Amino acid sequence: MSFVACGATICLSTCLFLAFVSASRNLEKSSYQTYERLNFLDFFLELNQAPRSVLQRVDSIAGVEATEARIHLEPQLLLDPLSVPAIRSKRIQSSLIGLPAVSQPKVNEVLVEQGQYFGAARGEVLIEKRFSSTHGFGLGDTLRVEIEGRSQRFVVVGIVSSPEYIWLTNNKFDPRPASKRFGVVFVTNADAATLAGDSTPNELHVRVSEGHDSQEVMKRVAKELDGFSVGNPTPREEQASNAHLVRDRKAFSSLAAIFPVVFLGLSGLILFSSMWQLVTRQRRQIGIMMAQGFSTFQLVSHFLLMGALVGAGGGLAGCLTGIFLGQKCTEFYAQILGLPFVEANLHWGLMFWAFFLVTLVSLLAAWSAAARILNLSPVAALRSDFSANRGGLGHKIRLRLPVPFLMATRNLFRNPGRAIVSIFGIAFSVAQIVMTLSLVESQSKTVQFYFKSAHLYDVHANFAGRPSSSYLPPIKSWPGVERVESYLRSRVAIRSDATQIETNVWGLPEDAELLKLFTPDLKETEVEGDDKLYLGPSMMKRLKAEPGDWVTLQIDRLEPDAPEYRFQLVELNEPLANPPKLTRARLQRIGEASIEWAPDAVSLVLLKVTPGDLDSVKRRLLQEKSVVAVTSLPEIKAEVANLLRVMDAYKVVMVIFTSIFAFVVLLATTTMNVLERTRDLATLSSLGVGDGVLTQILVLETLGLWLAGLVTGLPCGYYLGGWLINNFQSELMKLELVLSVNTFVGTALFSLFICLFAIFVSLVRIGRIPLTQATQDRLD
Repeated sequence: MSFVACGATICLSTCLFLAFVSASRNLEKSSYQTYERLNFLDFFLELNQAPRSVLQRVDSIAGVEATEARIHLEPQLLLDPLSVPAIRSKRIQSSLIGLPAVSQPKVNEVLVEQGQYFGAARGEVLIEKRFSSTHGFGLGDTLRVEIEGRSQRFVVVGIVSSPEYIWLTNNKFDPRPASKRFGVVFVTNADAATLAGDSTPNELHVRVSEGHDSQEVMKRVAKELDGFSVGNPTPREEQASNAHLVRDRKAFSSLAAIFPVVFLGLSGLILFSSMWQLVTRQRRQIGIMMAQGFSTFQLVSHFLLMGALVGAGGGLAGCLTGIFLGQKCTEFYAQILGLPFVEANLHWGLMFWAFFLVTLVSLLAAWSAAARILNLSPVAALRSDFSANRGGLGHKIRLRLPVPFLMATRNLFRNPGRAIVSIFGIAFSVAQIVMTLSLVESQSKTVQFYFKSAHLYDVHANFAGRPSSSYLPPIKSWPGVERVESYLRSRVAIRSDATQIETNVWGLPEDAELLKLFTPDLKETEVEGDDKLYLGPSMMKRLKAEPGDWVTLQIDRLEPDAPEYRFQLVELNEPLANPPKLTRARLQRIGEASIEWAPDAVSLVLLKVTPGDLDSVKRRLLQEKSVVAVTSLPEIKAEVANLLRVMDAYKVVMVIFTSIFAFVVLLATTTMNVLERTRDLATLSSLGVGDGVLTQILVLETLGLWLAGLVTGLPCGYYLGGWLINNFQSELMKLELVLSVNTFVGTALFSLFICLFAIFVSLVRIGRIPLTQATQDRLD
């Protein structure tokens, strides 16, 4: 049974390693294949009235493989049937992109998954597949597009995937999947020009030839278009979808590497424990074989071969199951992301190294357990224990205790090596459970804090542009509206001594109640002062700055001569990557001086509504022409849940694996500890000690081992949980280690139950052995 448990733990760790690491590699290859087959951009530029004659010169620049000039608009899509007037229809923001009518674009092709590519120069639309699925648009349906009060109807002829929107978002600063509040549609260049009122492209997308440095080519193109481009070029690494995809993949890669290594270490521990117990139980046979002339090398080789066979068998089973699980993980993740091309390859090199590693760990565990034979003489090996002190520490203990307590205490100290191995097995099992649950519970607490303590509004509404607050609809007087707060948002460039980032920044009103801010020690705070910029640890990490540092802020970088402003950084407790914040009045003054905003400009409102009025308030907001997007807090919760869906799935897998692993380790450790005592228990039984007393002795002994393992394992698990969370961090999320009392108590009870279960299983097995046989010094 002990070697079955060893093989099972090795199989589990190998399976987990192959599944996670191969899935990580497959997803990277799938993304790369999608980018290559659909000619994904290497960089792009926003244009400002660039003549086509100037754009054509870019094609002749060394290193430019292909270019695509296009019109990119951000209209609203009307979601209700044609029978609903446009003014009353539900609407969402969108990206509308112009494509050639006759053939696919040279850069950023679309993959037609249903229907066809354009068959006419006008009146047809291709829609992104997740937008189609979420809102129920299919082939032949009519889609209404509205921009600046003008609307146009299009017939859906194709449902497509685009390499620009693998991660469906239009904002590289907001990772939440946005299929419910954001749509992507493609029309012909002629229709895009009609909607824009101008045929001049406003974007240029570029692919770089193989062998050329993308950064150098980007600089040459930017120089050629100097005066016709807006801001700096955006490389592939900063493109919204790709940036989120890379961050997510990095976080998963860390997770994929950490857990299998921990599990493999535990597998080696349980194999070492089994081999130690086996060598101890076969001490007489070892002594007899030594007396008969067998060398220590031959004896150690015997145990090494046993360890290698267990490791190889478990590793082979783990490789076979890991291949299957890795393919399922890849398919699951690719489906969530919407990857049109999926590679689920067999990584033979990875399988070889996994098999080699588990076999090597098994050999090392067997060697560590069997190496004590090397310095033994046959006489020493034939003793009842390898130690010359046959009584061990048990004979030195003189305690006035009831017999069961006294026997249990004596047995614990009689063989310290056996007791230490058992304690280690229990401690590591407890530690791995606590470590795994730390990630689950910390993420849950983070999300709960985000929605129950910080974000207290019910509805979030964005306005077109940044209107004066005097032009806002009288929302406060609407039925069901309890509180309205106006905020201002803008794109900015923030530069520290180490780096520069582009992000959104929020201006908060002085009396903000619907968006709460907290210091790192969870004390409520608010923005104040003209020179303070408040941001969370994730954003601080991106800036490579520390609290108290000074940074430079410039609005949007659209105007090269826009003034710069200095701010001192103040850290907030914001576990999710949220925009930096300052006072609304300060941001209004910056915008007024930089790009001529209205002095009281606002861009969004947060609303608190009475229960039951949420839907009616949302519908009324959507009917306002100045409102471009409306999102409720439940929808934001669903988006965050969707964002964490992949990690949640993998954490479920890890919890299952961890529970199985801990069960096997605890069961095997306790069972081996009891079965090794078969001769002692049978001797006591033959001397008249009843089964009840024997059971009490074993239970008390096991409780002692369990308590020692628990005391050791709980703090180790807490420490390892913090280490795991630090490695799991990404630019999108900052987790704080949180573990409730229930987690510790549940882990303790779970481990105790398994230990007690193993005792009774072992007692039943021992009870079936005749006393004459049981009192002999053999159990094989």
